[in-house]
Amino acid sequence: MPQLLDLPNEVLDKIIDQIYPDDIINFSLCRKEIHHLAKDAVSLHLHRKKLYKRITLHGCHRHENNSHPLWLIRDICMDWRSGEYTKLLRFQCCHHPNRPGDGIEDQDEEDTENFEIEKSKDDAICQKIMQDIQGYIEEKFRESGFSNLDRTYVGTFDPDDAHDLSRFDVREACSAAKEGDRDAMLALLLFLLPNLEGICLAQSTWGIWFLEEAINWICFQDQNLQRSPSARKPLMKLAHVRFQGYNDENMLYADGKGEDFEDFMPFAALPSMRTMFGEFVQGRHTARSVWRFPLHTSNVNQIDLRRSAVKPEYLAELMAGIKALEGFLYDYNESMDGGGAMEIHKIIGTLLEHAKHSLEFLGITGRWDLRNGRGDLHPCRGSLRGFEVLKKVILDSNVFVEHASYDDSVYNPDEISHAGNHGQIIRHLVDVLPPSIEVIQLVGVDVLKHAEGLLGNLFEQKQLRLPKLRELIIRANQYYPGSGWEKALRERCEKVGVALTM
Repeated sequence: MPQLLDLPNEVLDKIIDQIYPDDIINFSLCRKEIHHLAKDAVSLHLHRKKLYKRITLHGCHRHENNSHPLWLIRDICMDWRSGEYTKLLRFQCCHHPNRPGDGIEDQDEEDTENFEIEKSKDDAICQKIMQDIQGYIEEKFRESGFSNLDRTYVGTFDPDDAHDLSRFDVREACSAAKEGDRDAMLALLLFLLPNLEGICLAQSTWGIWFLEEAINWICFQDQNLQRSPSARKPLMKLAHVRFQGYNDENMLYADGKGEDFEDFMPFAALPSMRTMFGEFVQGRHTARSVWRFPLHTSNVNQIDLRRSAVKPEYLAELMAGIKALEGFLYDYNESMDGGGAMEIHKIIGTLLEHAKHSLEFLGITGRWDLRNGRGDLHPCRGSLRGFEVLKKVILDSNVFVEHASYDDSVYNPDEISHAGNHGQIIRHLVDVLPPSIEVIQLVGVDVLKHAEGLLGNLFEQKQLRLPKLRELIIRANQYYPGSGWEKALRERCEKVGVALTM
């Protein structure tokens, strides 16, 4: 049997061309002769690694070179190795300044005409590229287990459901991509990036039907009996998703501002998904049954929502699918709630129902009106004592401050509340935090005004009620009471072995 180096150089070159990029360097170091033959391949590998590792894509050709999804798809079609490098992908919707219906009030006929001209040029390029590469795309999908490219179903299909989990139509997506549909392009692209670890969708989550269907199909693909066991599964390394919206009144799109919280659902169902981050995300409409996968199967362990507004009903749908959430941060943005209100007790109750055994970090921050009890009723009464392993909390001081008109009968008789100014009730942290707490961080514009009430009985009952507490952090934006107050607080902390940071 001939040895590797007995083969002609032409054959060795073919072998080198088929080696996965992650292995080419190790292969080139196995023998001096191989290193010489693989020198060009290694140089090409290092160039592509720099070029493709972090990709930013937009929705039209008006941006810098190679920023359109079809350009990357075309590169992968020309050489499959181009798709092996991408670890992080950012996809940003292109909101043309003259696009009709994008919320710009001073549009005129000339603006609209300019948009139509640029769109026509973009459509022509899309049609030309897709005509050249559609055959290769269909071949890749067959390798992924699509026995029927017109419409592939996995599991049970409900013909009355327009967005069945098991539905994905490859040829329909290709046709839409020809017409310039960015959602269809992104859906096709995700099947060609097997090593993708993180994705950011910026101003891009409204109406992404193709992307949802693609991810749903991937989540259910193991049920497809016709799938080849040797096929490489797409998105099996995707562990981080980020939705990034904007807070610009002049750039409204679809039926609201902000990103669509519902689109977290299919990503959460991916076996590899771990962290979900959202900025300017909203879920403020009536929640329907949006988690349609087996309950408590998602491996997501961190959820971080910044400057967002999400109804507890939507959060409950997502939490129903998560196996063991470890960290949750919710930074409430009242301006995105469409006239709604922060429902603190319901949010805490939802987390208790689904993550009481696993949650180690909880953050609830933002700006909202003080709670008055109307419409925000939950058996937990806002208490965190039900969490079994909670170690750190970051809380706006208003979380446990309410109007005095709230019915005091909902509290446990053992909980002692402090009567604050202006008809407020301030609940003592020692009465609402679990004994597992190690770090308390208080934030907000009113934190120092509420500090006396929040910390009431804390130092007297620390050893009995919060034995593991080791650090107290107070981040105040304004109203500083003076060095005397801070000195007294620091002395009280030292007596009970708690470090104070202000």
